[in-house]
Amino acid sequence: SANAKRQFAKHFYVEENSEEVEWDESPKTDYLSDYKEKRKEIRSEELGTDYVLEKIDELAEKLLLDKKEEVNDQAKSIGKKLTLNEMQRAVDIYLHNAVDMYPESMNLKRMGVVIRYCVAFGEEICDYLDKTAFGDYDWTQYEAIDLLCRLALIQGIRKKKTLELIDEHIDTFRYTSLMNTLQSIKYFENEPIVQKIFERQIEKAKEDYQELVNILEMYGYWNLSRFRQYLPVLKKIVIESNENDYSTFLMSYNMRGNENGEMIGYNQDGSVYNEDEGVEGIKLKAGIMFYKTDKTDAEINNYLTYIKLHSKFENHKSYLMNSIEI
Repeated sequence: SANAKRQFAKHFYVEENSEEVEWDESPKTDYLSDYKEKRKEIRSEELGTDYVLEKIDELAEKLLLDKKEEVNDQAKSIGKKLTLNEMQRAVDIYLHNAVDMYPESMNLKRMGVVIRYCVAFGEEICDYLDKTAFGDYDWTQYEAIDLLCRLALIQGIRKKKTLELIDEHIDTFRYTSLMNTLQSIKYFENEPIVQKIFERQIEKAKEDYQELVNILEMYGYWNLSRFRQYLPVLKKIVIESNENDYSTFLMSYNMRGNENGEMIGYNQDGSVYNEDEGVEGIKLKAGIMFYKTDKTDAEINNYLTYIKLHSKFENHKSYLMNSIEI
């Protein structure tokens, strides 16, 4: 329901009081896995210590002790008094702590403190974030975009311009920034520009079923009624597509040549990529998305029942049974 969506977005971005910023500590969708090692390298660089970081650490420690009200009050007061240079330093600390795919609790709490600072500081910090978000690509681009989106959602800070900048630049983003940016903008309800962005990306992804299914999943969260027009697309993927419609290069974690010069796909853990498993996984996800929207289609129901009973991949059976009852 729309109310359930709002409650989920509130949990993800804010608490009941819009001043009380909450950081979602659940793992991000792993669209950044291909850059994980580089991100760790950046994360290990020495950030340096100064009074800005020391105060952020002090407040982060209090968040670890669940002293949210105290931190909210102090961060609001501090954020209003920071100079622009101090606020920029705080943003650098935020981006540095955001580099890990799965940050430790202290990293997350530092980021929560900086979000509070930014909300109190206001729109003037957005220009500094824009340089990372919409400038030359680097490993923190998406994190800057996500912070801009959080400010817009929490307090309405520069929402219109941020969405316009995303619309202007998103077609030039690399895959990782593209997918994670879509994750962020799906929380902006009833924004025509968000519809425009999503439907453009859906059109661009129509030949890459893995990317298409992922984008449609986010679009369905944004607007279920508009998502319904793509049910025939999902059904085509489930019922009609075969291995010839998929690319091991696109689906696997990376590709390496063997001793015979053949290119082999590999998973992130180093094991050889199983194309049959990958294809079935995409079709299964599409089928579950369809079923959650329309439980009456016999062909979709038959496919999902077949996977439940006969798939040779136990992880797919578990995913299906944990997602729906059929």
